[in-house]
Amino acid sequence: GDDKTLRIWDLFEHKCIKMTALEMMSRACCYSPDGVMIAVGFGSPVKKSTKQFDGKWMIMSEDDFSIMYEARDCQKWITEMKWSPNGEKIVVGSWDNKIYLYDVDSGDRSKLKVTQTAIISQHNSFVTHMDFSSATGATSYFQSNCGAYELCFFEADTGMYIPAASRLNKTRWESQTSVLGWGVQGCWPAQNDGTEITACDVNLVNEYGNVVTAWGDNFGRLRLARYPTLSSFCGQKKFRGHCGHIVKVRWAGGDSHLLTMGSKDKGIFVWRHEADDQAVMDTRQVTTEVIDDSDVETEVPAVVGEVPMVEGLDGGTGVDKPWVASIVEPSDPPPSNADIPDKKLRLIYAHGVETQTTRNAVLYNANHEVMYPNAGLAVVYNKEDHAQNFYKGHEGNSVSALAVTQDGRFAASGDSCLRPRVRVFDACTCTEIVSLREFHRSGIVSLNFSSDNRRLVSVASDADKSICIWQSLSGTWHDGQMQCTAKGANEKVYFSMFTSPECEYQMCSGGVSHIKFWTVEGANLTSSRGLFGNVAKVQPMLCGAPLAKKFVTGTVSGHLYVWSGRKLEKIVRAHERGINAIHSCAGGLCTGGKDGFVKLWATNLEHLKRYDLNEASVPPLDVGVRSVFAGLDVTGTVITKILVGTKSSEIYEIAMKSGSMLQLHEGHYANEVWGLAMHPTDKDIYATVGDDKTLRIWDLFEHKCIKMTALEMMSRACCYSPDGVMIAVGFGSPVKKSTKQFDGKWMIMSEDDFSIMYEARDCQKWITEMKWSPNGEKIVVGSWDNKIYLYDVDSGDRSKLKVTQTAIISQHNSFVTHMDFSSATGATSYFQSNCGAYELCFFEADTGMYIPAASRLNKTRWESQTSVLGWGVQGCWPAQNDGTEITACDVNLVNEYGNVVTAWGDNFGRLRLARYPTLSSFCGQKKFRGHCGHIVKVRWAGGDSHLLTMGSKDKGIFVWRHEADDQAVMDTRQVTTEVIDDSDVETEVPAVVGEVPMVEGLDGGTGVDKPWVASIVEPSDPPPSNADIPDKKLRLIYAHGVETQTTRNAVLYNANHEVMYPNAGLAVVYNKEDHAQNFYKGHEGNSVSALAVTQDGRFAASGDSCLRPRVRVFDACTCTEIVSLREFHRSGIVSLNFSSDNRRLVSVASDADKSICIWQSLSGTWHDGQMQCTAKGANEKVYFSMFTSPECEYQMCSGGVSHIKFWTVEGANLTSSRGLFGNVAKVQPMLCGAPLAKKFVTGTVSGHLYVWSGRKLEKIVRAHERGINAIHSCAGGLCTGGKDGFVKLWATNLEHLKRYDLNEASVPPLDVGVRSVFAGLDVTGTVITKILVGTKSSEIYEIAMKSGSMLQLHEGHYANEVWGLAMHPTDKDIYATVGDDKTLR
Repeated sequence: GDDKTLRIWDLFEHKCIKMTALEMMSRACCYSPDGVMIAVGFGSPVKKSTKQFDGKWMIMSEDDFSIMYEARDCQKWITEMKWSPNGEKIVVGSWDNKIYLYDVDSGDRSKLKVTQTAIISQHNSFVTHMDFSSATGATSYFQSNCGAYELCFFEADTGMYIPAASRLNKTRWESQTSVLGWGVQGCWPAQNDGTEITACDVNLVNEYGNVVTAWGDNFGRLRLARYPTLSSFCGQKKFRGHCGHIVKVRWAGGDSHLLTMGSKDKGIFVWRHEADDQAVMDTRQVTTEVIDDSDVETEVPAVVGEVPMVEGLDGGTGVDKPWVASIVEPSDPPPSNADIPDKKLRLIYAHGVETQTTRNAVLYNANHEVMYPNAGLAVVYNKEDHAQNFYKGHEGNSVSALAVTQDGRFAASGDSCLRPRVRVFDACTCTEIVSLREFHRSGIVSLNFSSDNRRLVSVASDADKSICIWQSLSGTWHDGQMQCTAKGANEKVYFSMFTSPECEYQMCSGGVSHIKFWTVEGANLTSSRGLFGNVAKVQPMLCGAPLAKKFVTGTVSGHLYVWSGRKLEKIVRAHERGINAIHSCAGGLCTGGKDGFVKLWATNLEHLKRYDLNEASVPPLDVGVRSVFAGLDVTGTVITKILVGTKSSEIYEIAMKSGSMLQLHEGHYANEVWGLAMHPTDKDIYATVGDDKTLRIWDLFEHKCIKMTALEMMSRACCYSPDGVMIAVGFGSPVKKSTKQFDGKWMIMSEDDFSIMYEARDCQKWITEMKWSPNGEKIVVGSWDNKIYLYDVDSGDRSKLKVTQTAIISQHNSFVTHMDFSSATGATSYFQSNCGAYELCFFEADTGMYIPAASRLNKTRWESQTSVLGWGVQGCWPAQNDGTEITACDVNLVNEYGNVVTAWGDNFGRLRLARYPTLSSFCGQKKFRGHCGHIVKVRWAGGDSHLLTMGSKDKGIFVWRHEADDQAVMDTRQVTTEVIDDSDVETEVPAVVGEVPMVEGLDGGTGVDKPWVASIVEPSDPPPSNADIPDKKLRLIYAHGVETQTTRNAVLYNANHEVMYPNAGLAVVYNKEDHAQNFYKGHEGNSVSALAVTQDGRFAASGDSCLRPRVRVFDACTCTEIVSLREFHRSGIVSLNFSSDNRRLVSVASDADKSICIWQSLSGTWHDGQMQCTAKGANEKVYFSMFTSPECEYQMCSGGVSHIKFWTVEGANLTSSRGLFGNVAKVQPMLCGAPLAKKFVTGTVSGHLYVWSGRKLEKIVRAHERGINAIHSCAGGLCTGGKDGFVKLWATNLEHLKRYDLNEASVPPLDVGVRSVFAGLDVTGTVITKILVGTKSSEIYEIAMKSGSMLQLHEGHYANEVWGLAMHPTDKDIYATVGDDKTLR
């Protein structure tokens, strides 16, 4: 590893059996076939010494590490090494793209002879993996991979390249660690999702008996599948533990174990390969009888909001940016300001309602306001004020289900994503009450509250159609928690409803050709299938509701099925087509059908009234009813109105007595919506078109559609003429629903009466974008066929509009996405365009001539900037490829640079605001959420008082108010004039650990280009392919390494005196008597950056380091998760600490605000853990936050770079007071702290202890020669650990008692700097008997207080990264590693 050590480990003993220091960092090693020699390759991309001779390699004796041979034939670091099976060849791969081939004559070991036979330059990038063919073959070959995704084959004797892979189809390979090849091609994902397969191995020793492929990726995921792995859709098992790049995967002990190595986390994990007794094959029941009703197929997708757009438009990688070469800075550029904008956006109205994939989701709250889902929002609409309020807790995931309690006080919403959440909020104020824990594995399809409001049932669309019942014992839902779960069905489930309290069963669920009645007994949830008898046939059940002692379900045939218990009692003919919605209440039963009728029934199912939506003053475009909800009078017994949601996204309110139908809301509804155009003269007006074949004109301030016309086909583009008199509409869509869909057609219509003034069809692909020139004389039409069509428009005689095509532009290499004209004030008119291949092109507007030199236009002013590629918007794109696509933007150029800002949206539904010009991705930005998925249009409106955004998949049109942000503050950084040299001050948890990019080129590939595919060939006698899930699984049994470099005080004792510490994405619990480990794995690929334990050692808390980190509380002895606290912080957790009563927990993050959050558990068991209060920590780095003693004036203290704060906690309020240094001592960085009786003690970078009384500095004590990184206090006194390598023990009055020097340990640490101390007490809990110490070089020692003996419990690589791993070829228990810590182990 990079710690300059070579270490030899024992696989079964789980310990390092010998180690030697290396002269420099190393990232590659391999054993000779007989296990007598080890080859080590040196170098690293990290340069820390002038004596680091990258490219050097050597052969050492495995016995005593004596050097037998050394050479340096290249200047770049060694990336991979392999010894041939016969021991006569060794190949060395380097970062210089070359492979060095050597002959090895080991006849006389005392004079080892190594001769270079070839230098191979076939690869176009650094070498990553190599494998030799089996020794049984007549000719020896080897294969190699590189960073350019090339798979090459060579003769081992000469190094000659073999271009025809078919020559080797009968070759058997000794190993398969290459990630590119025929047998491992299925390891790579089918679609580019940013995944890089970075390491793999196949247990070929099984001779195809039970051969499996194990592989790791750049996200720390380990997977297992049967070999050969030919399809990315084959059965796989996934395991988590590492955070970030897995660089080595190796079968060990035959194939009884698997070793994995993480580069950034420096962890070496040992997994046991064992039979999975609980593995089951998932079977699907096929329904033979099919009833034709399209609503049966309307189902919430597994992931809404992450659904990929039409091919090519949303799947780019963002890596290649050919447009960058086309941008040029203007000659008179506007001033650049990277500060956060002074103004903000506030969502005030959202047009649209999601009724296509939901049922019964349009509801009344307690105030008789209307609630419904729209994109990622739960909307609350007040019809008296014509205003909306929003619950926004789902943050980018589509709201797929909505329910309200019978009293209308509480609402629950569920989203549609891979790990959906159910959230309960106040139905009137939209204030979140609780975010229930993750359980389901796919989108929520149904939610329903019980009649007493204390229980909630959720159903998901995952493989098990999982059902979960949540409960709130108080009925207020602050204490909401899971009660019981069960598998719902094999078929689709459409609803799950609680029955009446007097029913035999407590709940009913139904769906495709099934109905089930459920019994709830504590944590047990059991079902009984409904008995149809001879009463009626089995058919899909679309909805259901309780009715007195009965239960009524709506079917696809239009019948109501009435159930008594679980027996079908009778059927009632209710509608001519499927019944999609039922709602029952004290006043009776409402039903809504696909036939467009809403019917009212008495509690005995006597038909009372019928309402035909076709008779509404403004009838719906699709009369199919998707939701009904009855509104009651003040007595709660009489229905006075019925709320109806239609399939075409209209909401009606029906007055029961008069039968009048008032339309409350409308929006686009079919497939997707793309077209948006602002009226150029009337700032209140804008137009939209969509796949629902409608053109709609909207009023910005009235928030309503003022007129609409039906179009002949789907449309995705529109634009106004400069005078606002005409509208151009472009037709077509990738969705084909009619033979009369003439993609590429476009027309010009009168805005007044929608009469057609001109129409044409010059292309065969759908129109993607349209723009009218500022003078009205030109119009450009962009198409999916990669071309731009330029037209002259003569509008002198409007009755005979003359349009002439002047040019067809074929400059682009992909579909056209955005276009903008230059300002009309210029002498010559130009336009710019973007395409799906990330090209930025410029053209003359008169002729369509391409302008290759963008510098010609550096004085050109642009009428608009909706193009996402350009000089002024280049900072919208992220600096690194994280899958983000900037899909829409607009700049409010009307401000003439007074307060000009850029607004842009991306493919994840995020809307951002930054000052213009936006030149850097690190500029100050404000982010807003609401849409789920692709934002296709962003347009300033009303001058720039408002902003409009449009989501394609969610079909939402959002109106945002652009207003002053009174709470905006400029983040100032305090600069400390006095600098104290201590490198630990700079050791800080990165914002994202586990996603840190590796050295350039090695981890940043896109996975799209696969040149190696051309080099693979199926063997002549291939092993049988089996895509089933493997019979065996992996179980992690040991993890070498401990993360001490970026943590403080994270090596701890639990209640059983077992040792706890962080390693990669794990919290490890080590039992020294059994020399065994247990693991808490809840962080799933994110690095554990902080760890804390309660004073009694029963509970532990861990925090991770990612963009949205979580704090998780678990049992410190069993590693069973208790609660995963809600997301709050915006970057990695740096510190955690429990209060003395175990009921509170404080967390600190490394985000911009250094945010501090206090969590509380009223019970003290942490099952009810929730947020209590939050605050901004500081402008400077914060290193710790600790609770003080109960008798202290302040409840908490935090400290960091040149500051210390004392905090007061009052309910939900958290306020701070700065520490007062007076004249006692200088201000300097505070690295750690701990309470001591009524005082508080902090460790400083100078080695002093600062003693605080209240918030005043009382005195200082010289404790260490260098910085104090760790303090732990207990009833027995105070322990401190310093960078000088000393551990000291102090009495409660700070009298110095003992000193321990780590240099005197029998096995001293490689770096004596102490990063953690923790005192172990005797059975009385008052006397310190031992001290647990964690060092900077990843060793853990246990010091016996009386004798002073220091026992090393654990060790691992520690510096930078670790890459090198080699299995001993003859002794299956032994393996070797090297790292950047300059050690071979």
